[in-house]
Amino acid sequence: MPALDRLTLQCLEAANDLQVQGVGRSVLLLLCLHADRGGACTLTVRRLHTLAGSSERYTRECLHHLEGVGLLRVDRRPGRTSSYQLTPGRAASRALALPPLPPGGDQDPWPG
Repeated sequence: MPALDRLTLQCLEAANDLQVQGVGRSVLLLLCLHADRGGACTLTVRRLHTLAGSSERYTRECLHHLEGVGLLRVDRRPGRTSSYQLTPGRAASRALALPPLPPGGDQDPWPG
């Protein structure tokens, strides 16, 4: 099994500092696994929510919050797949966290 690359480790450290958990953490890890060496990734939301085991709506919320805490930058391209740039260095200076999980822990509040 290959070692985790530097960018993935930086993202995990920042996610720990920001207490990113559950689906948000899964989405971040999926972006890390599919990113190129520069941290760019173009997974579709449909693919992300399928891989994360979450609804499309909650996956979009997680992406929005990951962007808000500085872990990624989103280049929204109407009619095309959005492009994501992992930015763990920006997150280190932020003190925001994902919203609290609903009762039941990591369960998706909007299944399906």
